[in-house]
Amino acid sequence: MRRDAAPAYATTATDVVVRRALESDQAEIIALVRSEQLNPNGLHWHRFVVAAGAQGLVGAAQLRANSDGSHELASLVVRAHARRHGLATRMIELLVQGRFSRVFAVTRRGNVPRFARWGFVEIDARDAAREVRQRRIIGQMASIVSLLRGRRPSRLVVLERARPTRPG
Repeated sequence: MRRDAAPAYATTATDVVVRRALESDQAEIIALVRSEQLNPNGLHWHRFVVAAGAQGLVGAAQLRANSDGSHELASLVVRAHARRHGLATRMIELLVQGRFSRVFAVTRRGNVPRFARWGFVEIDARDAAREVRQRRIIGQMASIVSLLRGRRPSRLVVLERARPTRPG
């Protein structure tokens, strides 16, 4: 069976382990991100958490560091057959666990309700870290290319996750 093909069995949250990525996951991470036509740049395994099933990786997400100390949740992908089992939530929780810095995300406007479940709210892009603003602009330019291919371009928005309060 090809690794990108859906397995013959139904995936459940207990069939999949969410863990920090290993160097050996690099090729599968790249394949996952490209399968969803997400930003293919900066895909370094050491920044990723993955959802691993019997047939290989079914999900991945990374946390990029920005020069101002904030972070950006990026490259969030779960294969279609593995969705609706809480894998994205588990990956995000592992990535942001113990972080008190600002966490941003850039996504299509239609994804805002999904991200709201994880504590993200839309903000003015000017209030985000410089690198986040730059990646949004690059994403918008790439989206315009879709217009040339006869598809409607996506409007990208910047989100910020509510910061947890420090204990004590």
